[in-house]
Amino acid sequence: MAVEQPVLVLAGEPTSGLDPRTANAVMNALRSCAERGAAVLLVTHDPSVAGTRDRRYALDEGVLSATPGENARKENLG
Repeated sequence: MAVEQPVLVLAGEPTSGLDPRTANAVMNALRSCAERGAAVLLVTHDPSVAGTRDRRYALDEGVLSATPGENARKENLG
């Protein structure tokens, strides 16, 4: 059974340990889900992966906050 139209995708370190080609394919699949309307929550320590996302947040000492100057699509926040 394949998931055709997910509403929410949770991805924890989705590219960890993958070769660049496979990591790129995973990131493209996640972007495709987002473009079809799914909310994609991706957690990563990889700056190159984080840099490709529309919004970024940092968790520092238990406090989650938007990364200053990094959120390219603030108009979608409401």
